Amino acid sequence: VSWAPDGRHIAVGLNNSEVQLWDTASDKQLRTLRGGHRQRVGSLAWNNHILTTGGMDGRIHNNDVRIRSPIVETYRGHEQEVCGLKWSASGQQLASGGNDNLLYIWDRGTASSSSPTQWLHRLEDHTSAVKALAWCPFQGNLLATGGGSGDRSIKFWNTHTGACLNSVDT
Repeated sequence: VSWAPDGRHIAVGLNNSEVQLWDTASDKQLRTLRGGHRQRVGSLAWNNHILTTGGMDGRIHNNDVRIRSPIVETYRGHEQEVCGLKWSASGQQLASGGNDNLLYIWDRGTASSSSPTQWLHRLEDHTSAVKALAWCPFQGNLLATGGGSGDRSIKFWNTHTGACLNSVDT
């Protein structure tokens, strides 16, 4: 579940691979996004009018909710379920975490609808699923990530270089 930036709309990912968009003021479903994923959609993140969805199929889609055929970009990299998505404050970089213990940094500037987008950084330092993602509010290229219970660490990344700046045992 993810609130849109306008505070009026909410997106819900479903086990049947669909995503529903709801208007909370009228309690009405606005539309259903179909065809992007093959399995459960468990991660959602908004970037203005773009709804990014991450699925059990390992795919990430950027959906422009204003248009009829909403998938405008596809990111492929994860080999297992995408379990975390978070856009940077600038809206240029997306962090994705997966059950494959991988963290990817994607740059929107290199994306297109005609070809799967290549990641900017593929980071392998976590030893469990990467579910927790948080961008620093005052330094746009600083990302904190948390691995699952087997990892027990929070890592801090420079997303411009891909360098792990620090790791804190939890």
